[in-house]
Amino acid sequence: MTVRRAVAAACIACIAVCAAGAAIAAGVAAAETGATAAARPGEVRLGWFGPSDPADPDGGMFWNGATLAVEEINRAGGVTGRSLRLIPGWSENPWAGGVNRVARMVYDDGVVAVIGSIDGTATHLAEQVAAKALVAVVSPGSTDPTVNLAGVPWMYSLLPGDDVQARAVASYLAGDPGRHPIALVSATDHDARTAATAFRAGFRAAGLAFAAAFECAADAADATAVAGMVVAGSPRTVVVLASAAASGRLAAALRAAGYDGVITGGANLGRRRFISLAGAAAEGAIVPLVHDPGAPRWRAFVRAYAARFGAEPDFTAGAAYDAVRVTADAAGRADFDRGRLLEMVRTTAPGGAVTGEIVFDRLGRNRRPVRLGVVRDAHPEALASRADMH
Repeated sequence: MTVRRAVAAACIACIAVCAAGAAIAAGVAAAETGATAAARPGEVRLGWFGPSDPADPDGGMFWNGATLAVEEINRAGGVTGRSLRLIPGWSENPWAGGVNRVARMVYDDGVVAVIGSIDGTATHLAEQVAAKALVAVVSPGSTDPTVNLAGVPWMYSLLPGDDVQARAVASYLAGDPGRHPIALVSATDHDARTAATAFRAGFRAAGLAFAAAFECAADAADATAVAGMVVAGSPRTVVVLASAAASGRLAAALRAAGYDGVITGGANLGRRRFISLAGAAAEGAIVPLVHDPGAPRWRAFVRAYAARFGAEPDFTAGAAYDAVRVTADAAGRADFDRGRLLEMVRTTAPGGAVTGEIVFDRLGRNRRPVRLGVVRDAHPEALASRADMH
């Protein structure tokens, strides 16, 4: 880790600790007077720090995937004979209220671990609760590498980080000079800015540089104006780093502005929300695959999800499904002891997950490699050759 990265990670952790410390205290106080989830005999509880509404545009698929895992586990007899239950808690402004719910889950609702969260910002907050309460947090949605640089041994990230995704994209583009110059468009939210830092570093390591860089609003409400500026520079590749929805709006705006080159970016380009909002502009997008869409386990999961919810999932549903299964299995092997559960998560068997192999390093990051994919007929699939980029 460079000095600059270490300082940045320490600053982020310090800010989050201060904010979360006050929130945890408030959450404990609230737990003393507020309603809590009524205990059921013979159940094991996992906290869920994320939206629990299937219709939520950002977190609905996460929740559905987690719910599917719970239902399957309980149909198979539960966790060593105990029924599994998710205790949800969320706020649309996690800094203001969501972390209080995490504290209540941990201190009052009796969860043995927390699944959370759906992005890097909320995961940082859950991490600070974990550091104080000594409870494992397994994130199905964060790709922010700094989450695992704060030195909190209770934090696990299931998805390959932005830095891993950046190296995959950079390595591929470095071998194709015909796709240069390269422009970067990133949104102003925390996750997009963190991803932009990782992509700049990954591209520098591959001997690449962005010919131009642009920022857009977090929701890409200014997509048309930004696309016009990007196209004026005549790039052959545009790297888009934003939420799935904002990335979709940017891709559509770029094509509408006459751009006919490669569109690539982070894993969000493989989400159903991106594909839906980008429309025809999603076709041919190059995406780092944080799952293997052709693997038998993934295909079986897609069938089960579609049968249960009547829709096709993306990797977010699979990651949440895996997070619940990994944590429930660890809880059973730890005999529901929070301290032992920490090590049981770390020693998760590599195979069996629907999104791919799970091998945690000493920082709690999944070391699974990333390969590139391409969106074809509104579905991400493995990229066979550079010809697929044309």
